[in-house]
Amino acid sequence: MLTRKVEEQRRFFNRVNMPEELRPLVRAEQINSVNRLTPAMMAGNISNALVIAAASWNGPFWFAGIVWTALLVVVSAWVLHHHFRKRAGDRRHAVSARTIQRLVRSSLIFDLIWAGMPLLFLGQTTVSAGLLVIAIPAGMACIGSFSLALVPLAAAAFSGPLIISSLVTYYLSGQSNFGMVFMLAAALTMTLLSAVTVYYDQLLRRIIDQAAAEELAHKDFLTGLFNSKGFEDFVSSNALAPMKRHGTKFSILVLSFDNFGAINNSFGFAAGDELLVRIAERLMSITRPEDCVARVGGDSFAIACADTPDAHHASIIADRIVRNFVSPLVVSGRSIVCKPGIGIALAPSNGDELDGLLNSANQALFTAKQNKRGGYAFFDGAVGARVEKQKRLASALRAALERNELHLEYQPIYATRTKQLSGFETLLRWTHPEFGPVSPAEFIPIAEQLGLIQEIGEWIIDSACQALQQWPEYIRVSVNFSPLQLSSPTLVDYTLDRLKFYGADPRRFEVEITESVAMQEDEAPLRALEEFRAHDIGIALDDFGTGYSSLTYICTLPVIRVKIDRSFVAGCFTTSQSLAVIQAIIGLANSLKLGVVAEGIETISQYHLLAGLGCEEIQGFLLSRPIPLQEATEMANQTGGLLRRVA
Repeated sequence: MLTRKVEEQRRFFNRVNMPEELRPLVRAEQINSVNRLTPAMMAGNISNALVIAAASWNGPFWFAGIVWTALLVVVSAWVLHHHFRKRAGDRRHAVSARTIQRLVRSSLIFDLIWAGMPLLFLGQTTVSAGLLVIAIPAGMACIGSFSLALVPLAAAAFSGPLIISSLVTYYLSGQSNFGMVFMLAAALTMTLLSAVTVYYDQLLRRIIDQAAAEELAHKDFLTGLFNSKGFEDFVSSNALAPMKRHGTKFSILVLSFDNFGAINNSFGFAAGDELLVRIAERLMSITRPEDCVARVGGDSFAIACADTPDAHHASIIADRIVRNFVSPLVVSGRSIVCKPGIGIALAPSNGDELDGLLNSANQALFTAKQNKRGGYAFFDGAVGARVEKQKRLASALRAALERNELHLEYQPIYATRTKQLSGFETLLRWTHPEFGPVSPAEFIPIAEQLGLIQEIGEWIIDSACQALQQWPEYIRVSVNFSPLQLSSPTLVDYTLDRLKFYGADPRRFEVEITESVAMQEDEAPLRALEEFRAHDIGIALDDFGTGYSSLTYICTLPVIRVKIDRSFVAGCFTTSQSLAVIQAIIGLANSLKLGVVAEGIETISQYHLLAGLGCEEIQGFLLSRPIPLQEATEMANQTGGLLRRVA
C-alpha cells in the first residue's frame, strides 16, 4: 500500500527510498519546472553570449569569440523553437527516465559550450578581463542551477565544468588574487549544491504527500478498499477505456448484505464496522486479481469484473461469492451469517457509462432481494420501472416514519362459541403521497434492508400497548414479528417495559410469527420467543399449513395458538383437500391443546362450517375489515363486544 511506502520514505528520506510508482510523477514535476523556465534561461544564454562577443572583440581570440557566440545563439534559438513547436510548456503528468537523461545530456552540452568561454580571455591580464572570466560563468552557474534546481544531476552537469573551466583560465591568466577567487568559487559551488538539494528534497516531500493524500481520497478508511471515487477512476481507466478502444466487455456487481442493519441495532456500530471489515477481507480473498472491489456505501459494495463477455461468466463470479458467504463471519466472538444480494449489469449491453451501469446493477439488486435472499439477479429492462418505484419507496420510507405517514389498523377476532370479541390483530399501513396505499409485503422488506424494521417494530409495540390500555381486560392484541425483529437483544425488554408503562397484562399481548423463524440459522429469534413465553406473552403461528415443515415447527416453537391460512378457508367448499387440511389442523390443535384461529372468513357459509368443525376463533371481512384505533376502541367497549352479523 502506498501510504506504508510513504512512511518508509519519510523515515529514510535521506536515502531517497522513493516508491517506484511515484518516480514518473517526480520526473514529470522536474520536466514541468524546467519547461516553465526554459524561455528565460535561453534568453539569458543569448544576452550573455552577446556581451561576451562584444568583450572579446579586441582580444586575440576575437574570431573564436564570434564563432562561440554564434554557436551558443543557434543552439539556444533551436531549443526555444523546439520548446514552442512541441508545446513543451504544457503540463505533463508522467515522464520516462529517458527524458531526464536527455535533459542531463542537453545541460552538459550547454555547459561544455560555456566552458569554452573563459578561453576567449586567456592571455588578457586586465582586471576587467579577470572579472568577466569569473563573473559571467558564476552568473550562468547560478542561472542554470536555479532553472535546473529540481533536477540535481542536470544542475551539476550545467554548472560544474563551467566553474572549473573559469577557475583554470583565471589561474592561467596570472591573476594575483586567485586564492581568494578560488575560495569564493568553492563557497558559491557549495551554496548552489545545497540549494539544489533542498529544492529537490522539497519536491519529493510535496509529491509524496500529494500522492498519499490522493490515495487516501480514493480509499475507504475503514476497509482499505477503493471508495466510490477510486472505483470510478479504476473503472474509467481499466474497463471503460479498453471497452471503447478494443470492444472488450466487463460486468459491474453491486452487493448488499442481509442483517447488516440488525447487527448495528443489536450489537452497536463498532460491531457493524468490524463486520464490514470482515466482509471486505472475504471479498478480496475470493475475487480475481484483475477485479476491483470497492465499498460504495454503508453496507454496499461494488465489484468491477474484467473479461466477462457474457452473463455466464459473470454468474460464475456471483455464484462463487454467494457460496463463500454461506459460512459465518466471526465478529467480536460471534458467528454471524451475512448473505449477499447481488445485482449484475453487463457492459456495454446494459450501459456504456459507469453511472448507467451502477443504476442498472442497483435495479438488479432490488430484484435479487425480492426473489431470493442471498441470491443474484441480472438487470432486466422490463422490470426497470417497478424497481425504480421500489428505490423511490426506499428513499421515502425513512421520511414516512418521521412524518407519521405510517399508521395501524386493527382487525377484530371473535370467539365462535360465545360470539364475543376476543382480540385484534394489528396491521401496518402506509399511504404514500404519490403512490397511494403501499402493501406491507412491498415495504416491509425494504424496511428490513434499510435497517428501519427495529424502529418501526418498536413504534408498533408502543401503539399496541397503548391500545390495550383503552380496551376491556379480556381483549388481547396480536402483533406480527419478523425474524429480523426477533434477532434484536432488546426486543423482549422493550415490550415488557411498554406493557408495564401502560399497565397492560402481558397475557393480553400476543406475538404472531411464521415458521420461517425456525428456519433461521441464527438462534436469537428462538431465544426471544422462549423469553416471551417465560413472561406469559403468547405466541401464535401464522399461515399454518402453508410451509414445508409445519408439523415439525409446531413442536419446535413455543406456540399457544395456530392460525389457519386464508387459502384453505377460501377453498373449503371447492376442493376436498382444503377441507381435509382444515379438519386436520383443528384436530391436531385440539390434541396439542392449542388455540385455533381461522383467517379470511368472507361468507356466512364459511363461518358456519368453521364453527361447526370446532374452530375456536375467526377473523375476516365477513365480520369486519381492519379499522382505525378509534373504531376498534368503540367496538371493544360495546356491550359485551358481541358478534351480531352472524347471530
